[in-house]
Amino acid sequence: MQLHLGPFQGITDVWFRKAYQQYFTGLDKLYTPFFGGIHNLNSKHFRSDELSPLLNDAGILVPQLLTNSAIELERFALQCHGLGYSEVNINMGCPWPQVTSKKRGCGLMPYPGMVESLLSVVKDLPVKVSVKCRLGMYDVSELSTLLPIFEKTGVSELIVHARTGKQLYKGHAQADALAPLIANCVIPIVYNGDLFESADSGRLGNKLPRIAGMMLGRGLLADPFLAADIKGLACELDNKERAEVVKKFITTLTGQRLKGRRQVKAVPGPMKELWWYLSSSFDQPVRVWRQIRKAALLEEFLDVQAEVFSQYEWIGSGFARKFLQNEEEFSLD
Repeated sequence: MQLHLGPFQGITDVWFRKAYQQYFTGLDKLYTPFFGGIHNLNSKHFRSDELSPLLNDAGILVPQLLTNSAIELERFALQCHGLGYSEVNINMGCPWPQVTSKKRGCGLMPYPGMVESLLSVVKDLPVKVSVKCRLGMYDVSELSTLLPIFEKTGVSELIVHARTGKQLYKGHAQADALAPLIANCVIPIVYNGDLFESADSGRLGNKLPRIAGMMLGRGLLADPFLAADIKGLACELDNKERAEVVKKFITTLTGQRLKGRRQVKAVPGPMKELWWYLSSSFDQPVRVWRQIRKAALLEEFLDVQAEVFSQYEWIGSGFARKFLQNEEEFSLD
């Protein structure tokens, strides 16, 4: 079963992906955070580090596009093909109101006519086009309506986050609701939602035996070993050894984000967003998060980031589910 890393705006950028691949294994496919506003064939987006063939492995990286325009999809696909990519992904799953109100992301799912128009160019493109979506914006019947359109237009793969858009990331993923919808689907299905520890993959496999893969998100940000554990690739490492690897990963990632930046004060922002998840894999997640959150200056943040590994014990997967399902209590604000 293939394992994918879901894209997170502000976290899983090129520097995260490079550092992750340096220290961890188990992932078969990665995605860029979404692009938008591809208004011409010379868009500045295509000159960014996120898509640079010099910094990315085009064999496993999939550029993602947030759009409801067939013209924009065509531009994006042609440019990505020129950079060496063989697949692009359409984001039809983002649930945030500022996106959905424009009939983009998950906000596009209630409009099958618009979806069919968007995908009308897929079969003429030189790359595969996959779609990341949800059960629907408001109701699971939306995905049921769209499945024949996805099949007819030639979508290569469908990644389904088993929540509705109105749920955002709250409550529980509805794997049981997804099972009957995809029973006869001919498109390969990748499941996404509430995969926090390796045991979750086994339970999911029993519920959805026909899925082609799983997309990891918050669970992998909390414990970078999750993909390797699901595939049984890191069994020889104890928690102390894992903590050392995670520390090296964080140190490398911080250094890469600092390198070449003029405004280094901005670095703790993206790193704090990652630490919001990562803190849940320590024995005292609330204390870890509060120390990280309070560090205002760059020098202070770097010191605290290093001290966490000596002050607290790395536990790994297990705490994440309880911690992350109570996000309101530990807000980043």
